[in-house]
Amino acid sequence: MTTLTHLEFRRKFTLAEQELADELEATFEASSALTTEQKRGLRTGYKNFYAASGVDLADPAIPPMLGLYTALGILAEGRAADILRDDTAEASEVVVTKPSIGAYLMYGQITVISEGETPPESYLKYWPLTPELAALIDAGGAQVRVQGDALEVIGTVQ
Repeated sequence: MTTLTHLEFRRKFTLAEQELADELEATFEASSALTTEQKRGLRTGYKNFYAASGVDLADPAIPPMLGLYTALGILAEGRAADILRDDTAEASEVVVTKPSIGAYLMYGQITVISEGETPPESYLKYWPLTPELAALIDAGGAQVRVQGDALEVIGTVQ
C-alpha cells in the first residue's frame, strides 16, 4: 500500500469536503451535537494524523475517521471507499501528445492536460512535463506510466 504525504491525502478530498473537515476540526470541541466519544475519537485521530510522517491508506485508524466524517455529512456515502483506494497501484498507461503540459493521477487514471487546463481539485498527483518528455512530445508523442513518484516513458509515438 502506498504512503501518501499529508497534502496528497488531503487532495483525495474535494474542496467542499476539505472545507467541511477543516470547519469540523476547528469547532468540534465546542460542538454540542457531538458526543464525548465522538470528540475523543476526533481529538485522537487528528493528533495521530499530524504526528505521522505520512498517511498509509492501509492504517486501520483511517476507516473509522472516514466513517465518522460520513456520519457527520462531510463525506457522501461511498466516498470513503474512493478516498481509501490506492490510485497509484491502479494507474494506467497513457499516450501523451501535443500540446500537453502535464498529467495528473485521479481514481487510478492518468489524465493529460493541455495549456490553459488545470487538474480537478481532488487529483492525487500532478507531474509537469520533464524536458525529456517534452522533447518526445515535440517529436510526436510518448507512452508513459506511473513508476514510483514519477512518470516513466515506456514508448514513443511516431
